[in-house]
Amino acid sequence: MTLLTNHLLVDIVTKLATTRQPLVEAKEIVAYCDRHRIDVQGDRNAKYAAFWAADLEEGAGGHRLQKFKRSPTAQGRNAWCLSSTLVPSRA
Repeated sequence: MTLLTNHLLVDIVTKLATTRQPLVEAKEIVAYCDRHRIDVQGDRNAKYAAFWAADLEEGAGGHRLQKFKRSPTAQGRNAWCLSSTLVPSRA
């Protein structure tokens, strides 16, 4: 089983994002990983440890993804989109 990395996370968001729905929710990414036998757990005991490690590594690195929180309570309600799909703000 392949372990989820930040590069793989960007690839998955790229595949799942559409022009009508550029935001890709965490549950969609986890479901994609399950279908394609990609490990989101990793070696740690925490649930989805590899998933959140890949997200953290991406945030500290290339910044190819933007993360949005859809709810103030649950991490599972996070969504990502490609930075290249965002329209620059007019200041």
